[in-house]
Amino acid sequence: MKTYKTWEAIKMIEENRELKFEDKNRRILASENDGSLVCRYVGTRSLIDLLQSWTLVQKPVTYMEAINSNKLIKADQWDGYHQIDWVLRQCGHEIPSDALILINGKWFIESEDTM
Repeated sequence: MKTYKTWEAIKMIEENRELKFEDKNRRILASENDGSLVCRYVGTRSLIDLLQSWTLVQKPVTYMEAINSNKLIKADQWDGYHQIDWVLRQCGHEIPSDALILINGKWFIESEDTM
């Protein structure tokens, strides 16, 4: 997964206030509604280390958005991104548990930031 320096994450948040970043300690760097920058960890605020590395937090998509993307995809329950044919075969193995993944799962599309 691609990582960003703190200053890079701050610059990207400045350009798109919807973005969120996560560090190796699972702290979230994001913009508040008032435009201020905050670093949260389980509901608390913490100091930001300017040398810390961050990864972009992906927003989940629907199963249909993932399938229609023609890119590698994954459900939040699975490790790694896979081709659509693998996903369809995997979901056919364990019914109904995998059917629930299709319906209730959080789906992600591989992007440059997830490689």
